[in-house]
Amino acid sequence: MGSGAPDQESALEAGPRGPSSLAIAVAGAAEEGVESGKTDSAEDTRRARDPELFLVAEAYSDVVAVVMGTYDGRRGWILRLAVHPAHRRQGIAGWLVHELENRFRSLGCPRVNLLVMPDNLAGLRFWQALGYLPLPDVLCSKPLQQATT
Repeated sequence: MGSGAPDQESALEAGPRGPSSLAIAVAGAAEEGVESGKTDSAEDTRRARDPELFLVAEAYSDVVAVVMGTYDGRRGWILRLAVHPAHRRQGIAGWLVHELENRFRSLGCPRVNLLVMPDNLAGLRFWQALGYLPLPDVLCSKPLQQATT
């Protein structure tokens, strides 16, 4: 995959995959130390709404990377990109992002946004190399308490 294109033993799959445990396991392994909530149901909802924007890269039948996007009719968002640590530095992430961008274009999406934590220098370099530029926007966030029944 280092050439930016899949090899004979690699595949790209989009859309709902039934149980997302493999994709979530890859994301979990790739994001060690990243705060995560109970996102399975939210990710299932996004996959159902935008199945063509949920991409999974496989090598030798193993899930090695995932990217999830969403499009609200105005802006595209890249919500999660994760490559299993054993498969990094092979061009898989760039390949997935390129394919996701093509899918955004086919939907008529004029712009894609994403969030990167300011201390994630490697992530910032990766995204900037792909043409994503930091903006002076301010991220506002509010943790919500779950309703109790």
